[in-house]
Amino acid sequence: MPWIRSAAQGVWLGVAIVLPGLSGGTAALILGIYERLVRDLARFRWRPYLPLGLGAAAGLLAGARVLEVVLAAAPDLLSSFLLGVVLASAWLA
Repeated sequence: MPWIRSAAQGVWLGVAIVLPGLSGGTAALILGIYERLVRDLARFRWRPYLPLGLGAAAGLLAGARVLEVVLAAAPDLLSSFLLGVVLASAWLA
């Protein structure tokens, strides 16, 4: 089922949007959907991306809640993780 994969990618995209230092565009590039997404959205073909958008909304909400809890519990660990994510995304991009 391709819509499940698209929704799962959307969740990761939503989580990436919440993380400081990592953009949704970078996450889309890492997931391998950036070029197709931009091309289709420029042609107003948005219906195939509904599962991606719904997954991104869910990832955004869940990621914000988790980020809030982890930031309160372990700010140094979270900062180290975010630095690693930024460095890894820079290397992949």
